[in-house]
Amino acid sequence: MLNSSRGRSQTRSTRAMPFAAVEQHPDPKRKSNLVGKVLMAVFSQHEEGVTHVLVTGGAGYIGSHAALKEWLLLQDNLSRGNMGAVKVLQELFPEPGRLQFIYADLGDAEVVDKIFSENAFNAVMHFAAVAYVGESTMDPLRGYSLRQLTFVSEPTQAPINPYGKAKKMAEDMILDFSKNSDMAIMIVRYFNVIGSDPEGRLGKAPRPEACKKATGADIKVDYLPRRPGDYAEVFSDPPKIKQELNWTARYTDLVESLQIAWRWQKEHRAGYSSS
Repeated sequence: MLNSSRGRSQTRSTRAMPFAAVEQHPDPKRKSNLVGKVLMAVFSQHEEGVTHVLVTGGAGYIGSHAALKEWLLLQDNLSRGNMGAVKVLQELFPEPGRLQFIYADLGDAEVVDKIFSENAFNAVMHFAAVAYVGESTMDPLRGYSLRQLTFVSEPTQAPINPYGKAKKMAEDMILDFSKNSDMAIMIVRYFNVIGSDPEGRLGKAPRPEACKKATGADIKVDYLPRRPGDYAEVFSDPPKIKQELNWTARYTDLVESLQIAWRWQKEHRAGYSSS
């Protein structure tokens, strides 16, 4: 934790999307044809006592779980995200302005500038899996009253694969940016994420490792050689987050986390389409 991405993005036009339109477009091939009512400028001014947060990659596995808090605007180009997760979030939080979604790509600098110019955010939580945080992301932060940036990074600080190197490069750029900014910068370095929301609201199909004990089912696993760029061993040492933020992970048992995920999967055998 410091106080002070994967694939190349595809340029797409900005489309703010009403949740009433979610069910009308179940086919991923039709995503580029989504047409929705413009919802930008929802947060044109800050409301006293309310924190407004932009969550990039908000339709993804991790971003959607992070969206269970605060007043949010979710951004995603749906190249990897799931509109089913966004629909669940809107059903959980139906209050006007509580949670909005915008269909946009961070690779388009004009789109990013428009998002910031028409919305008043207190903070940004950057989960979008882009290869880098370049000018299209960092430059708009200079001109708006953003108070905090949380960047989701990788745990290793000596990366051996392109994804890890891109994350490390992004960290360096963000820290350089922070030297001439009053913005609170937070970089979260976490390992592979497993499990699902303990209350069963959101989830993801688990990987097969260690699932036999959690499910009681015999799962056939085909073991293949380690992929190029995979680490042989990586160990977590989290005392810094305890020391600086007084935060301790609540769910630390692998089997328990898998059991929580398994409960969600049994109730949603077809993923979000079965919700």
